Amino acid sequence: MSKRRDDDDLSDTGADLEDTAHALDDTVDDVELDEALDEIDTPRAGDHEAELEGGSQLLEGFDPEAHHVNVSQRVSVKGALSSEGGRFVIGLVVLALTLGLIALAATIRTQPWFIAAGVVAPPALIWFFLRWKKWLAGAPYAYRLLTSLGEDADNLLDERRQKMLRDGVDPDER
Repeated sequence: MSKRRDDDDLSDTGADLEDTAHALDDTVDDVELDEALDEIDTPRAGDHEAELEGGSQLLEGFDPEAHHVNVSQRVSVKGALSSEGGRFVIGLVVLALTLGLIALAATIRTQPWFIAAGVVAPPALIWFFLRWKKWLAGAPYAYRLLTSLGEDADNLLDERRQKMLRDGVDPDER
């Protein structure tokens, strides 16, 4: 019943011992990892109360970042008005005033108001249209609006490109 090992079998036992040692090391690592995870997963008694207290403070208006300001992102009024977005907003104000002047001239119906509307409206409307086209810079309106507000709208450009490809238009030509 006892089996005798050959010399070839004895040389294989060294490799078997190494494999067993590696397997044992892996098992020990797994046990240590499981124990560490068990320690992390165990809820502590005070944690839930602290979370509830912090949540109630936030609901009451507590803002932990209230007085933290990033100074590097400050923009002066002159800088904001001279930017493309600022010029577009100025164009919107000019458009609103021009449309108001046209409405006033149509309501009052006197020659001086018609002359004022006729002189002011055409250059103001052309100026606004040029500001608008420059602000768009060839991008869709929704993309420009969302990026001006600080949102990520790259998906809109991808959708526009896909639509142009479906329509058979090369998007790189535009």
